[in-house]
Amino acid sequence: MTADFQQTMYNAQKQPLQTSQGKMALLRPGQFRWEITTPNPQIMLTDGKQVWIYDVDLNQATHQLINMADSVSPAALLSSDANQLPQRFTIARLKATNSQTVFQLKPKKTDDLFKYVILYFQQQQLVQMRIVDNLGGLSVFNFEHIAPNKILNTNLFIFKLPKGVTVIENN
Repeated sequence: MTADFQQTMYNAQKQPLQTSQGKMALLRPGQFRWEITTPNPQIMLTDGKQVWIYDVDLNQATHQLINMADSVSPAALLSSDANQLPQRFTIARLKATNSQTVFQLKPKKTDDLFKYVILYFQQQQLVQMRIVDNLGGLSVFNFEHIAPNKILNTNLFIFKLPKGVTVIENN
C-alpha cells in the first residue's frame, strides 16, 4: 500500500500542536516507510529487522534493531500480518457512520507506546488512523491517494546512509 498522509498532533487538552504531511508505503510483513515532507523533512523506515529514523535538517540518523512480532508501534501495527493482530491487541468494532468500518485496537502489553488506536476504513481502505498516547495526546492521520496492493520494490525499505550523516545507535 502507498498513500499520502496528513498528520495532526494534539495535546491532552485537544489543542493542535503540529501538522505535517508526507507519503507512506508498507509491504507486509514488516516493511514500512514513513516520509514527512513538510514542515520538517524526516524519513522513518524499517525492513522488519531494523528501524532507521533520518532527520534531514539535523543531518542525523538513528538506528535500532527491532523485533516486529513484539513491537506495538503504529508502524508495526500497519505492516504486521493481520492474522497476528488478535494475539497483540484487543480488537473491538465500533459504531460507524458514512459507510465506514471502524475498529479500536488496545495493546495487550503494558509497555506499549499508546493507549489505543482507532482505524477507519472506507470501501476496505484505511482512510484515517487515530492514536491516543499514554499522556492523553492524540495523533490523527488522514490518508489520501491510497494505492492498495501495489507492487513495491523492497529497496524502498532499505536505508541508504547519505554521506556525512551522523548515526546514533539505539541497541
